[in-house]
Amino acid sequence: MLHTYFISSPLDQFEVTKLVSLDAPILGMNLTLTNLGFYTTLVVVLFLGFHILSVNSHRVVPSH
Repeated sequence: MLHTYFISSPLDQFEVTKLVSLDAPILGMNLTLTNLGFYTTLVVVLFLGFHILSVNSHRVVPSH
């Protein structure tokens, strides 16, 4: 089976897309979560979670 994929530009893989959008016309605000913001938030949460678990409640000697 032959698959032909059309790629218009190599930069298409870095396209920023909207995942969730919240428009508030009363306040004139537009809050949008993009794929870049989602991945950044995911990495920060994973990093902080790993850091908190690895600190061992600020004990120098590990608990039994």
